Amino acid sequence: MPTIIWEKYLLWLVPSLLKKVYVAEDNSVEIFSSSYSLKTLFLFLKYHQSFKFENLIDLTIVDNLKFFSKFTLYYNLLSTRKNLRASVVLNLTQNSIIPSLVDIFEGFSWLEREAWDMFGIFFEKNCDLRRLLTDYGFSGNPLKKNFPLSGYLEVYYNNINRRVMYKPVKLEQEYRFFELIFPWQP
Repeated sequence: MPTIIWEKYLLWLVPSLLKKVYVAEDNSVEIFSSSYSLKTLFLFLKYHQSFKFENLIDLTIVDNLKFFSKFTLYYNLLSTRKNLRASVVLNLTQNSIIPSLVDIFEGFSWLEREAWDMFGIFFEKNCDLRRLLTDYGFSGNPLKKNFPLSGYLEVYYNNINRRVMYKPVKLEQEYRFFELIFPWQP
């Protein structure tokens, strides 16, 4: 099916599940949806004869610091039978709860755990939301834009106590002013 026809075809088939369908100049398709209809939309895209999106490739998250929708989630889909690619776009607020897609795409638990660990996005009915890329004692979500670059705690090994210890981060370096036109001259 040509990509240009997608917009009208999808809006005709399932108008209640979609907010908007956008076809870019490079023939990539973005399907805008809401979290309450997300699971039904993915079931439709996976099992409908015209699409057959069997593979949920990736979950990409954008942190919009200054906008009403704090996060934008991009679910990237691939149909190997139909040679199609699409992205389902979901705009979220800070404390939104998203339905888990693990029961539709079995291997997706890993990416939902990563999103929870790095951004603090909660996936409903995911039975394995644990820390994945950070330590179990880690506080905060390091890929949020309001997370400090140096973190809150410094981890070090204390030879006297013979254990790993934590202490608050102290930045020792003074703030410097640089001349941007000729930075190599005093």
